[in-house]
Amino acid sequence: MVYKLLFYCMIFVTRYSLSSNQWLERKAEGWAWYEEMNRDQEKECVNQTVIETAVQKIKKIRGELEEKLSLAILEPTLSNIRTYLTLQKEWMDRSSEFAHSWAKVVLNHPHLDQTRITPVNQMAQQIQDQNRRLILDNRLETLGNDHALLFVFDSRDGLSIHMASVVKDFERQYKWKVIAVSKDGKGIPQYPNPMPDQGITKHMTQVGTPALCTIHPITEQLRNVGVGILTVEQIRENILRQHLGSTWDIH
Repeated sequence: MVYKLLFYCMIFVTRYSLSSNQWLERKAEGWAWYEEMNRDQEKECVNQTVIETAVQKIKKIRGELEEKLSLAILEPTLSNIRTYLTLQKEWMDRSSEFAHSWAKVVLNHPHLDQTRITPVNQMAQQIQDQNRRLILDNRLETLGNDHALLFVFDSRDGLSIHMASVVKDFERQYKWKVIAVSKDGKGIPQYPNPMPDQGITKHMTQVGTPALCTIHPITEQLRNVGVGILTVEQIRENILRQHLGSTWDIH
């Protein structure tokens, strides 16, 4: 009996010794070597879990709310409607609490307040729009110092005659120099002494009359402003869009 017990003990010790050696040969890890986990990775994993769980909860609540509403519509019993209204009130209370906390955070951290950039208050919007327009008008005036507006028309075209009045209004309002070019060589009341078309329209990508382009007198670079009937405001915006790119839409 004793020998048998010793035999089993030897087998156990041998196996433990082998497994211990294998364990010691493994890469140093765990508490034995005081290896610490990457805290950033650990936090990232925790955050991802929390976000996923929160998203799942929201989806579950929305799904349950839609289900209760659908049931109340299909089977409008007092019980079904009461169940839906109870769940809806709980959802609205949560939303109200969120909105309250949001407002408090924004109040204490003004730099997070998006309404400073895009105000919802009507008076603030008006003031911002006025400031924005003033900035853009100054930029438009600066562009007019070294650019001109090329107005190509045909005196036989009723659209050209109408558009000439709009171009004249733009010229007066924004003090831009207008170079009138007549396709048929004849003038119109607003521009009685136009330049004849000596091939400049061949360099334009716009087809038809009336047509508007900005032109740099030195480089002769053309930029389309529009063709057909435009308003003064459209001419203004198109010039700014062409010359200022995405920066023209200032907030």
